[in-house]
Amino acid sequence: MAFLLGIGEQDKALESNAELLQQMALLKYLQSNESSSASSTIYQWITAARIGNELYQRVSGKRKIEQFRAEFLAGVVSYLQKNPNASPKSQKTEIERLIGVFILQMKSL
Repeated sequence: MAFLLGIGEQDKALESNAELLQQMALLKYLQSNESSSASSTIYQWITAARIGNELYQRVSGKRKIEQFRAEFLAGVVSYLQKNPNASPKSQKTEIERLIGVFILQMKSL
């Protein structure tokens, strides 16, 4: 069901303000419409769920956290691929540097 709502790990369905406002206007229209058909009710529910998910994503910072995490892991992998014979000390130094960047990014939230 989450697939149908556009809710998931890579959800970017309503990331732009215009898309979010459009969905909010649609929900208001659907709620004010006097039609009480089952399809209208389902469409209202889906629209409300998408809006709720987007607001949660924005308030929680979940997307940013996942982005920072992915950047950190990509940095570690990239360093290790470019420096396969690096000493454990230089590996530790680089990973500590990347952790520092990650921490600064998290503090910026």
